[in-house]
Amino acid sequence: MNPILSKEFLVPFKDIEASHVVPGVRSAIERAKNDLESIISNPSTRTYDNSLGALERLQEQLDRPMQITAHLISVSTTPALREAYRTVLPEFSEFYASLGTNQDLWQVIQTFAKTGEAKSLSSSKKRHLELTIQEFRRTGAELSPNDKSRFTEISVELGTLQAQFAENVLDATNDFELVIQQKEELQGLPKSFVEAARSSAEKNGQDGYRFTLQLPSAQPVLQYAERREFRKIIYEAMMNRGASGPYDNRDIMRRILQLRREQAHLLGYLNFADFRLETNMVGSGAAAVEFEEELLERTLPYFKDEVAKLEEYASSEGIEHLQPWDTAYLIEKMRKEKYALDEEELRPYFPLDRVLEGLFEICHRLFGIEVERRGNDQVWDSEVQFYDVRDEAKTFLGSFYADFFPRESKQGGAWMNSLITGGPIKNGFAPHLGLMAANFNPPQGNQPALLTHREVSTLFHEFGHLLHHLLSEVDIPS
Repeated sequence: MNPILSKEFLVPFKDIEASHVVPGVRSAIERAKNDLESIISNPSTRTYDNSLGALERLQEQLDRPMQITAHLISVSTTPALREAYRTVLPEFSEFYASLGTNQDLWQVIQTFAKTGEAKSLSSSKKRHLELTIQEFRRTGAELSPNDKSRFTEISVELGTLQAQFAENVLDATNDFELVIQQKEELQGLPKSFVEAARSSAEKNGQDGYRFTLQLPSAQPVLQYAERREFRKIIYEAMMNRGASGPYDNRDIMRRILQLRREQAHLLGYLNFADFRLETNMVGSGAAAVEFEEELLERTLPYFKDEVAKLEEYASSEGIEHLQPWDTAYLIEKMRKEKYALDEEELRPYFPLDRVLEGLFEICHRLFGIEVERRGNDQVWDSEVQFYDVRDEAKTFLGSFYADFFPRESKQGGAWMNSLITGGPIKNGFAPHLGLMAANFNPPQGNQPALLTHREVSTLFHEFGHLLHHLLSEVDIPS
């Protein structure tokens, strides 16, 4: 069995290799094609189960191997894995785009929508039908044959370009390092960050102190480093990722914008913003711009006042022309002087294990759930943790992976993803499987990982998304 096609609840991440991706995804696409033909050619009266329900099952089995691959690209990428992903992404995108433009499948959905059963669906199934019809229209179901073909071509190209964009950002991030030999050049940096930079250099077989563009390395420089040139180098390197050299994203960005505009025009929208925001609360690009302009008008006087105070403070510190690489440093210095608040002094109060303990206790009091860590050697990295979640009756609700620290094979930022969305089963509700990932300050030596207050907030935020997934009892996974 190809592990990427495993239907087990625990994904066998440790067994998945790049060589499994192409045959696994292609196998899933072939099965989906067969299932699609079965849906279309079914001679029986159209029911929810043999129309929307069957399409739901088709997409669920098709999504899993590709979702696993995309996840590994984001947390543990390798050249071989990228190559495999690039190979199957156009094939996957083309098939998915073809679902929305398949006239026979669209006819199946329309036929079911006119049946008596469709008129008396439960609220969730009725919503499923409404969203499915909406999605078909938004993916080209009512276009001419030529426009459908062009819509599919655009979808395939966009998928490839967006994957390349993400790869370039990661590669540009990893391509940069700054090794400083003299410790006195690190003046202002807290001891813990100096030790982290020294440890990073040692791991790479280097002397001195190594700084990268990963946030736990770069942010302290911008916030604490007294040497202005040091801050400028890190700031400009961060801001210019993907703007030149082999990882230049500028032409890719232009092409993505062109394709999005063309796709929106094909569907009859004025621009991509109107298409993208139609299903959101704001409703349109124009409404979003109006909101932004009103927000700007209301906040600009306060912003100007704060900038003036910061410029005055900068001048007192010998900085005549305030630059972007000065702001975090000066704000931090003002906080210390005027409010006796030092973020670095808060970190010892936030060791990761204690923060998790507090988070889980709060969620126990609020939602009655119990979160318990357990062993799982089928993970993509040895630092990944695994947890089970149960309700007050000890019913197993689901599990999640937690991947907290930066690696050069891992994208930046923090996020939550679902891997399995459970649904109704004979004796209850199938469990969910999800993950949360971040790039927190890692532990140093024998010291635990000490989080900043911002990182604590990020952890609570992502766990909120995870709870939304794990506590769901919606009977239709999508």
